[in-house]
Amino acid sequence: MSETTVVDARLDKLEQDNRRLKLALGALLLALAAVPLIGAVMPEQIPEVIRARAFEVIDENGQGRAVMNAKGIQYRDENDNTRAVMGADGIWYNDENNTTRALMTDIGISYLDENETIRAVITSHGISYTDENGNVRAQMVADGIQYWDENGNVRADMNIGGIFYADENQTTRVALGEPGFWYWDENGTTRVQMDPYGIHYRDENDNVRAVMNAGGIAYLDENDIIRAQMDDDGFWYRDENGTPVWSTDCAPNC
Repeated sequence: MSETTVVDARLDKLEQDNRRLKLALGALLLALAAVPLIGAVMPEQIPEVIRARAFEVIDENGQGRAVMNAKGIQYRDENDNTRAVMGADGIWYNDENNTTRALMTDIGISYLDENETIRAVITSHGISYTDENGNVRAQMVADGIQYWDENGNVRADMNIGGIFYADENQTTRVALGEPGFWYWDENGTTRVQMDPYGIHYRDENDNVRAVMNAGGIAYLDENDIIRAQMDDDGFWYRDENGTPVWSTDCAPNC
């Protein structure tokens, strides 16, 4: 084969390659030009379902702060302590020491102190407050409100019957109800009574010493003798025998 023939063959091959290159470049340009048109014509495709075993949120340092998986949702602080959990059993809140301080379950809501002792509970039955030793100190239920001291003695009770207060010996000292108001001393003796009939004061021997009602006001001594009296007719003062000494009726000479 002559040198001229070799050169002609190479030129033909180069022209063929050049044509192929032009065709490929033209097809690429057409494809690039068609992309915006296709995007404008076709609607945005939104997936119907996203499936994953878990979702995790990380902070700027790449540390996991929140996780959602089949067990529930969990939140962690910057020290990687679990601070809140929500799962099938309920919701928990932990403090910075990873101590549970509050929880909500199907039973109710509980608040715990730093020693994880339950201090307050809200349930379908009512609300109760507990001291640091786990002793119930106050409770509000459908029947009323009760307060206990540190020894477990009921000291105050409010219910449909009224309000009652008892001392450390569980002796009722004060009662307020529909009929009226009563006060008792430490021996259980009625000292003050207020009812629709008036107000009565008694001494330690349960003797009436003072009365105030619609008829007036009277003071009696330890022998049950009226010594002073004020009513619509005036004012009287009597001696230990019940004899009038002075009154608006006979003053100055009775």
